[in-house]
Amino acid sequence: MKINLDDYSEKDFEEVLKNNPELLQQFNKIIDQVQIFNETITRNLPNYKINYKVPKITFLNQEDFEKIAELSKKVKEISENLRETFERIYKPLSTTLTSVFEEIEKTGKKKALPLIYTYMWAIPPNFSSEKLKELIFLASLNLEVSQEDIDEFFISYFKENDFRELWNLYEKWETYLNEERKKIIHDVFVLVSKSDLEVDIYPIVIPTLIAQIDGLIVEKLGYRAGFEKKKEKVKEFLDIFLEEKVNENNDNDIVKSYLPVNFKLFSEKFFQDSKEAEKENNHFNRHLIMHGNITNYGTEANLYRTIVILDFIITVLYIENIDLEIF
Repeated sequence: MKINLDDYSEKDFEEVLKNNPELLQQFNKIIDQVQIFNETITRNLPNYKINYKVPKITFLNQEDFEKIAELSKKVKEISENLRETFERIYKPLSTTLTSVFEEIEKTGKKKALPLIYTYMWAIPPNFSSEKLKELIFLASLNLEVSQEDIDEFFISYFKENDFRELWNLYEKWETYLNEERKKIIHDVFVLVSKSDLEVDIYPIVIPTLIAQIDGLIVEKLGYRAGFEKKKEKVKEFLDIFLEEKVNENNDNDIVKSYLPVNFKLFSEKFFQDSKEAEKENNHFNRHLIMHGNITNYGTEANLYRTIVILDFIITVLYIENIDLEIF
């Protein structure tokens, strides 16, 4: 049935709304906006005449009022029931579920750390917290995962959306790099981002990035100590960083709380003693790669492992600006 506003009176409408001031307020806000719109058009477009005067109130008859009143009563009853149900059932359930998921996260974190390290990975300091939660959840499910599964997990993270995360890292780093080093890393990332190259770039770009890691460590810590001493100093930086700058209850810091795994990969695999690395067939060992002892290091996974280590070094030694006495 088509509604005819002429059949309604202002009194009818006021009767409906007199006990619902909130609804009346909302309605009048809408009316005010329409009126402002009309006035704006009239003022700016004088040839466009607005003959319709917006009423302050729309009109309803008594029958409509009764229907609305009945509907309002039912809505109120439903709302009350929902509120009571929520208080009685859903609120405690929600609290329980929160506790369950917190427990899953704790368990998952305990399982995720050794899982990540076993497959020679670490969490980049600038890793997505959502992606980390995904990994924790997978770990909590006790799923059987392979080296290839974990490799793909990290590789896809850097490659998705046209290597967006890779370039996000570069943007975070560039303030802390000198111009020459910045250009080297930029050009490596350009090569990595291209899919139409007919050459295997990984054996070429991995040593280039490792050289930048070496350079950044020496640049910050100086030349007066061997790499064992430098590893100890990096650990000191990391300890201060974790103690002073990381709050595990802060979502933004959850990822950074995984930095000890970064140091473990950095110290025990990347800078592992070369003789031990040879015995373990460690194909991600800085010494063996840079001195030409091995040639099977040129993999996509090792490229992104190197980038993870680079992110770790720049974050801990440079970005966080930790005040620590050098050698």
